[in-house]
Amino acid sequence: MIIDTIYMPDESGKWNPTNEVSMRWREEEAGVWVRKERREKFTHYCYVSPDDKIMVRSRDGLKRHSTVSQLPEQDGVDWLVDSLSPTDKKTADGKKLTKVLFDAPWKQRVFSNKVGPTYEADVPFEDRYLVDEVADMAVFEMRKLFIDLEALQYRDGDGPRKVKNHNNPRDNQMINVIGAYDSFTGKRIQWCQHDNEEEKVENKIFDGDEVTVFYFDNEKDMLLSFVEYVDDVDPDCLLAWGMGFYDLPTLYYRLESLGIGADKLSPSSLGNNRHMREPTFKGNQYRWTAQPLAGRLVISLDRLFERVYKDSKSTNLPSMKLDIVGQHLFAKGKTEFRPDFYNNDYDEFLDDYLFYNYRDVELMVEIERDFNLIEGQQNLQVLAKCQYNSTFYGSSYAKVYFMRKANFIQKSGIPQWKQKLEGIGEDDVLQGAIVFDPEELGTIGLHKNVVIVDFAGLYPSMMVSYNTSFETIVPVGEERDDDIIGDGCRFRREPMGLLPTCVQELDVLRDRYKALRDTAATSEG
Repeated sequence: MIIDTIYMPDESGKWNPTNEVSMRWREEEAGVWVRKERREKFTHYCYVSPDDKIMVRSRDGLKRHSTVSQLPEQDGVDWLVDSLSPTDKKTADGKKLTKVLFDAPWKQRVFSNKVGPTYEADVPFEDRYLVDEVADMAVFEMRKLFIDLEALQYRDGDGPRKVKNHNNPRDNQMINVIGAYDSFTGKRIQWCQHDNEEEKVENKIFDGDEVTVFYFDNEKDMLLSFVEYVDDVDPDCLLAWGMGFYDLPTLYYRLESLGIGADKLSPSSLGNNRHMREPTFKGNQYRWTAQPLAGRLVISLDRLFERVYKDSKSTNLPSMKLDIVGQHLFAKGKTEFRPDFYNNDYDEFLDDYLFYNYRDVELMVEIERDFNLIEGQQNLQVLAKCQYNSTFYGSSYAKVYFMRKANFIQKSGIPQWKQKLEGIGEDDVLQGAIVFDPEELGTIGLHKNVVIVDFAGLYPSMMVSYNTSFETIVPVGEERDDDIIGDGCRFRREPMGLLPTCVQELDVLRDRYKALRDTAATSEG
């Protein structure tokens, strides 16, 4: 499922998130995956406890004590809080909770940075909606559109005819070739442009594959044709190697500079809510996990592949350049031809340029297909019933998974500003395993008759055997004789906690997927 926060422009023209979400998915009807859509309003919220000593950062930057009832009038956050609502929800240690509601989802993020402690204030709006309102989510066949851009680069003092910012390298260039592969039809399409070309359509054969090529004599007409095609085929996700780093910000800035509008990449079915957020990461890029395009997923295929490859192979490739990855996996990289991206006479080698672009797209298609990247993440999404990009990191994924399983409300993570202010480092937030120093132990050297012992599923097994969980920790002064004694802490023996319960459920799923993997390996050789 694709879920997005609906954005609307204010009086000044600035787009802001609203308390409304859009959902897009597909359902199979008579063998065809048909597009489905719906929109719903939802009020974002988090929790605070009247049992806590609440600290608030006021407008002057100083921290002051507050009670829950004072928050709607408290200096610094009075403009954020829409209303308070008492609940029967409790924390892991039994504290009562009050719900704090907001009339815009972004206000919850600001509130969580000003007030502490809070509970579930680090939950994204989309995941909050899904946890509260969506009980079932089904896998559907996503329509994937693989894309790759080539662009004419300029040296200092030069640039394309229309550019808003010559100092922005993602804008101060001219897209001259776009290649695409549509997973539903298997069709390969390219768009290219040069002043010396005339508008026409040709079919070419590259490595035995038919490719339809649309020619134009200018960049704007080429991009207009491309965005019209994207809207027509209505892909669920756009995929590119380096999507957040290069392809997507380049499309954003060139569509804006040429007066087409980057929002045209968003589905026309969204009407006035078609929207694409501007790149802000490192000034002109997107984070690889970012989903700035309303109505479609955007996938940085290189980063997703890197994570899946490392998890499955327990090693890294020597480089994540597409050429080297292709050589390593398929003994096939890019073409021997290497275009001069600064040569304005690229029409003289345009056929080679098109083949070069075609090969890049084909490598991406093969990599995604062989490693089942999109469907793999989609199955994770359906298991936790979270937004798609919450599957990219274990912390964001576990947060939603545990929220659905827990009978208590989790405490919010420590905001980055507070970690810096109080000098809290990573070691203070999360302590890892003990690594022994061989120099201190005097064990450096050659040892004979060494036996290596590996405990299968060490951490999960320990969680289950020690009943290790948030809510099973025994408070000081409440110890019992039958407690499970850990390293500096104690856990209740009963009832079974959230973490070991989830571990056992996931262990069953792991065995099931391993069996499916082995069956597939046997049947496919």
